[in-house]
This record gives sequence, structure tokens and C-alpha cells, in this order.
Amino acid sequence: DLKSYARQTPAELNQQVDINAAAENSIKFTQNLISTHTDRFIVRLGKEIPTFTGNRQRVEQVLINLLVNACESLNDNTGAITLATSFDERTNMVTCRVQDEGQGVSEKNRSRLTDPFFTTKRHQGGTGLGLSVSAGIVDMHGGSIDITTNNDKGITVTVGFPLLLSTPWPNAIMDRKPNPNRPILLVDDEAGVLTSLKVTLRQAGLNHVIACQDSRQVLQLLCEQEAEL
Repeated sequence: DLKSYARQTPAELNQQVDINAAAENSIKFTQNLISTHTDRFIVRLGKEIPTFTGNRQRVEQVLINLLVNACESLNDNTGAITLATSFDERTNMVTCRVQDEGQGVSEKNRSRLTDPFFTTKRHQGGTGLGLSVSAGIVDMHGGSIDITTNNDKGITVTVGFPLLLSTPWPNAIMDRKPNPNRPILLVDDEAGVLTSLKVTLRQAGLNHVIACQDSRQVLQLLCEQEAEL
């Protein structure tokens, strides 16, 4: 229901968001628009991207807005649109990049693209709210939005979402000062959650982390593991 994506009620940021799942859902919502505007839609989803704490519906709304803008910027069906997801371990940011080969934007207007009601597509019925709303949602997640021009042929919009712990570490755990040389066993059936936790533990200096996705792996590991977990 697209109407639900238009509502701007306060959002709770208490969900684990899988950026690849959000991208796939956004593509489903805009599939007809995409197929009408381009014959070259490219999707590159990164592997083992950790989940981040946020609001799934709002993140999907951002990606839908970016895809709609990319479609509307194309001059004909030969122009390409690329959607790519990734995780930058250096900055701990989960990113989604939408690049188009459309009309592009002048350097003068580029800095105004996230301003409310600013649009270069007024004659096409543009409201100028898509990128403004998206920027607000990204900011609400403590993220970033970057817009670059592609040599006068389209633009690239990259949104980044930081990894956040959904709950703080309990004081009892923090006071224990865990041994960085002792293996830590993580068990969860969602690969994205496992990756997110592994990154968090490594940031705390705990590098020997063993991840399992099901009970059979755990039992096999316990039988084979010699070191204390």
C-alpha cells in the first residue's frame, strides 16, 4: 500500500533492518515504473551485509523515492539505472547507491536537491518532496546522504546507515572485561544479525568470534571445540 509510505508519523527505530531485503521490496513496489522507463536496470546486492537498527518501512520509503526519481530523470529507455548495496567496515556504514543515466543536474542546483519543494521536474508534476523526505528519514537514522553528478549524465545518490546496537550492553557484561583470546560463540538464524554482532564485538577488541546459524552447527562445534567458549 503506497499510501502507508506517504504517512509521516513519528517512527520507532527499534527494528533490525536488512538493506538487501529493503532494496528487494522497494524494487517490487516500483517494478512497473522501472520497466516502463528503462531496459537496463542493474541490481548489485552485497553479500554478508550486517543489519542495522532502524525502521524498515521508512528505509524502504527512501529507496522507493530514489528509484522513482531515477526513473523520472531518464530521457528514454536506453538510459540505465543501477542499485547497489554494500557495507563499509572502515566507517561501519551500510550503504545503498542508486545511479542513473538521466538528465543530470547543474552544480548550482545540486546543493538544493534536498530542499523541500525544490524540483527540476515541475512541468512533469514533481513536488520536490521526494529527496527532502528521504534526507529527513536518513538523518533520523543518524545516517548520511550524498549526491554526485556523473559527468553531465545523470546523478548518483548514496545513502548510508550506521550500525547501532538495539540495546546497550548490560553492566554485568561490561564489568567482566572478557578475555580477547577466548572464543565467543554467536548463534542466530539470521545471517545479517550475526554479521552485525561480529562487527560490534570486533570493535570491542574481541576478534575470535565463531558464528552459527542452526543448532546442528552448534552441537557439532561443541563436540569438536577444544578451547573454552
